[in-house]
Amino acid sequence: MKSDLTLAAISLDQPGGTFFYCAAKVADIKDRLQVRRRSQELDAVQRDLNGPRASEIARYLEGAGSILPTPLVISADHVSSSEAGGITFITLSPDANGFLGELIDGQHRLAGLLRTKQFDDSDIGLCIFASLSIEDKAELFGTINSTQVRVPKSYIYDLFGYTDNNTPIKFAHTVCKITNESPHSPLHRRIKMLGKKLHAEEVLSQAAFVDGLIGVFSDDPSRDRKMAESGEALPNNEPDLALRALYIENNSGDMAKIVSNHLVAVKSLVGPAWEAYYLKSIGIKVALGLLKVVAPTAMQRRSFTTETLTGLIAPISKELSEMSTKTGTNDAAMSNAIRTLSAAFRANTK
Repeated sequence: MKSDLTLAAISLDQPGGTFFYCAAKVADIKDRLQVRRRSQELDAVQRDLNGPRASEIARYLEGAGSILPTPLVISADHVSSSEAGGITFITLSPDANGFLGELIDGQHRLAGLLRTKQFDDSDIGLCIFASLSIEDKAELFGTINSTQVRVPKSYIYDLFGYTDNNTPIKFAHTVCKITNESPHSPLHRRIKMLGKKLHAEEVLSQAAFVDGLIGVFSDDPSRDRKMAESGEALPNNEPDLALRALYIENNSGDMAKIVSNHLVAVKSLVGPAWEAYYLKSIGIKVALGLLKVVAPTAMQRRSFTTETLTGLIAPISKELSEMSTKTGTNDAAMSNAIRTLSAAFRANTK
């Protein structure tokens, strides 16, 4: 039988009831919280786990600067409180299955913690309710998850610009900003830098540009972020990433020039598809995905001028101009489009 867990606590009295805030070592709780999903149990409140989201959190937690400030929300059936020396303590006793309580909110954070030991010796915040009924659990879960306002991804990427570390997002954000501000760029003032449209001509999200550009210079952004944050030397041994050296050197100016020249070349060849397709999220990702494929050949020719890049992709102008959102706008459609253009390019450069 697993032992009790006693924690110092702050008691909060609110109109809806009393609950406790505590801090616990991750290793003491991460295998002792029950997650019950509605798809499996009718009286449960949790949704099914989003595996990619949990994996993303796990990768983040393995970084040197990772933090989890938001507490896990728990309903505990076997909880008691006491006071000693003016401090409130609560004791959680395990049920017959060894669980200290049921998780009400934070399943993806918990799943991320379960996938890494990096956080085991760290503290995690807990918000503990005593013996909630199924109705109370449902109301609490619904309130927490229906009143949150999702922060636009572009806004988050913009905030990454404040870091001093040369992370992939930081570098791509800087290139995006230069590309948007340069009067010689085909994306001059066309990008919604904070995820919010401030001017009529802004049609492309910063998030789409950043997501597309990162793949041009990094095959493992999570690894690069961790290495940049810890001051380690970034590797440059990926032969298909011809422009990676610019990222390692933090040369955002030259990267922005190459991106701009490439997009000028695309724009000159695709006609109406520029506005209809390439100035949309899927289109800019496809265009930047093509740059990754074209860059090694341009590097061999030691030229990334607009003229060189136009000459390289001119043989596939038909395929470029035929790209359309009618085939879809999701990640699968994007990957298919990049594969189609890459195959056509390679067939014409043998």
